[in-house]
Amino acid sequence: MSDAASLREQARRRALIVILTGLAAAAVYVLLPVGVNELARRAAAIFVVACVFWATEALPTYATALCVVALEVLFLAHNGGVAGALPSRSAWPVGPDGAPVRLTVDAFFAPLGSPIIVLFLGGLLLAAAVVKHGLDRALAVRLLSPVAGHPLRLMISLACGTALLSMWMSNTAATAMMLSIITPLLPRGPTSRYGTGLAMCVALGANLGGMTTPISTPPNAIATGALRAAGHEVRFFDWVVVSLPLAAVLVVGAAVLLYAMFPPLPGEKIDTGSFAAARHERLTWPAKATLAVLVAAMALWVTEPLHGLSPAAVALLAAAALTALGLLGREDLDHLDWNILILMWGGLSLGQAMQSTGLLAHVGALPIAHLGGFSQAAVIALLTVSLGTFMSNTATANLMVPVAMGLAPERAAELAVVTAYACSFGVALPVSTPSNAMVFASGRVPLRDMIKAGLVMQFVALGLLLLGYRQAIAWLLR
Repeated sequence: MSDAASLREQARRRALIVILTGLAAAAVYVLLPVGVNELARRAAAIFVVACVFWATEALPTYATALCVVALEVLFLAHNGGVAGALPSRSAWPVGPDGAPVRLTVDAFFAPLGSPIIVLFLGGLLLAAAVVKHGLDRALAVRLLSPVAGHPLRLMISLACGTALLSMWMSNTAATAMMLSIITPLLPRGPTSRYGTGLAMCVALGANLGGMTTPISTPPNAIATGALRAAGHEVRFFDWVVVSLPLAAVLVVGAAVLLYAMFPPLPGEKIDTGSFAAARHERLTWPAKATLAVLVAAMALWVTEPLHGLSPAAVALLAAAALTALGLLGREDLDHLDWNILILMWGGLSLGQAMQSTGLLAHVGALPIAHLGGFSQAAVIALLTVSLGTFMSNTATANLMVPVAMGLAPERAAELAVVTAYACSFGVALPVSTPSNAMVFASGRVPLRDMIKAGLVMQFVALGLLLLGYRQAIAWLLR
C-alpha cells in the first residue's frame, strides 16, 4: 500500500471512529435514567468521547485531552461557556443551598495550574538535566559494572537500576538510556534467550519502578491530584514508604522470573570491557551540579514532615535552580514533554467535571458499588490492568481514578491509590507502555515472550497488591 493510500485509509478509520463515538455519546446522553441531571448527562457523554478516543488513539492522546477540556467549557460551563443556552433534556442540578449550579470555565482551567502539574513539571526538568549531563549513564554504569560477569546478579541489578532511574525520570527516558547501555553488550544471535531476558528486565524495571514516587509516572500524579481535590493530602514521603517495598519485591521477583524463563546458554557471556572503561569516567561540573540539585530535591521531598515545604514547592525550587545555574537552557525547555502535562490536565479536568456535575454520585449506583471492600478493590484493579494493557497508563488513570472514587465515597481515597498502582501493572503487550514498545522495537523480544512474561507479572503484582493493600494504603491515608 502506498503512503497516500495508507493516509487515506487512516483518515477513513479516524472519521468512522469519530462518527460512531458521537453517536455513542448521544445515545448515553439520551438513555441515562430520568433522575440524572442535565449537566451529569453531558459529562457522561464527554466521558464516552474520552474513553473511545484514548482507547483507539483516533486522535493523539494530548489532542483528546484538549478536546475534553474544550467540550467541558462548551457544554458544562455557564459563565464563560454556553451551557445555559443549550437545550436541556433533564432538570438543571441544584447546590446544597437550593440554587441552580452555575459552573464557570475556571473549574476546568484550574487543573492546569494545580500543584500536581507543577510537581510533575519539576520532575520532568530534573530528568532532562540528568539526561543532558550524562548523570543517568554514569549512575547506571557504576551500578551494573560490578555484576556484569554474573548473569542472575546482572539481571537483578539491571531491573533495579532501571527502576531506580524511573523513580525520578520518565519510564521512557529510563528505558531509552538503559537500552543504549545494555544493547551493545547483549549476546549476539537471534536465538539468545538471555538477551531477551535482559531486554525484558529493562521494560519491567521501568514499568514497576514507576509506582514508587508521585513524580515517577503520570497515573501517580493524577491519583494524588484527585485525592487533593477531594480533601485527602498524600505526602511525598508517605507515598514512597508505602510503594517502595512492593516495588522492590516486584522488581527483584521479575528479574528472578526472567532469569528462570530466559537463562543464558552454556558459554554465553557479557562483554564487560566497555563497562570497565566507562566506570572510570569522571563526572563533569554540570553533572555534579545536577546531582547536587537532585539530591537536595529528594531530601526535601522525603523530609516534608520536618520543614513543611510542599512537594510542588520543592519541584519549583529545583526547576529554578537548574535554569538559574545554566544547567538547562531554553532549548531544553522547548523539548520538554509538554504533551504529558496536557494529557494530565485533561484527566484532572475530566475528574473535576464528573465531580462537580454530580455524575460520580450516580456511579455509586453501579452493581460493583455494592460489592465488599476486597471484592470491589479486586474488580477495580483487574479492570484497570485490563485497560492499561491495551491503552496508555495515563489515559487509563484519567478514566479509572474518577470512576473508582465515585463507587464508594467512604473508600474513595483507598480505591484511587489501588487504581494508580494497577496502572503500572499493564505490561503484557508492546502497546501497553512506551517502555514495552521500545524494548519490542529493539528486536530482542519476540511478542510471545513479552506476553508470557508480562501476563505472569501482572497476576503476581495484582496478587501482592490485593494481599496487603488495606494495611499499607490505610497507613498512607492516615
